[in-house]
Amino acid sequence: MKKVIIIAIALVTFGLNAQEKRDDRLAMKKERLSKLNAEDLAQIQTKKMVLALDLSDAQQKKVAKLNLDNAKRRIEARKDREAAKEKNEKPSQEERLKRQNEMLDHKIATKREMKSILNEAQYEKWTTMTEKRHKMGKRKKALKRRKGHRAEKRHNDKD
Repeated sequence: MKKVIIIAIALVTFGLNAQEKRDDRLAMKKERLSKLNAEDLAQIQTKKMVLALDLSDAQQKKVAKLNLDNAKRRIEARKDREAAKEKNEKPSQEERLKRQNEMLDHKIATKREMKSILNEAQYEKWTTMTEKRHKMGKRKKALKRRKGHRAEKRHNDKD
């Protein structure tokens, strides 16, 4: 019985250490990406798309311009969120709705632009890629929320 308990404790300890290392790697990756400028982000994303979709030179130039515009937009939005977070300001319901509508309008415009740049097979593959990325992002967000909820629960249990 003692051996089983010791093995269980060892496995739990090992699992927690592995989780911490993974979290550290993700934090480091996020920090590295946040230091890149819009041009670098757009260039990396364009090259990945060239490899995945086998884009022609003309398509590559158009996609690079679109990716650059999107990267600039994302960086600007991140700066705005960070500035608001530093001031401990939370957006009002109206601001959130406005921001969400703008984001959705931009996604629609991007999708239309990509449809005009890519051929049917490339567009289908690009759509599949973006859907997978979106699902993975949702999964990560849900996991993050659960972790935060657990940590908050533990903190409240201590009180």
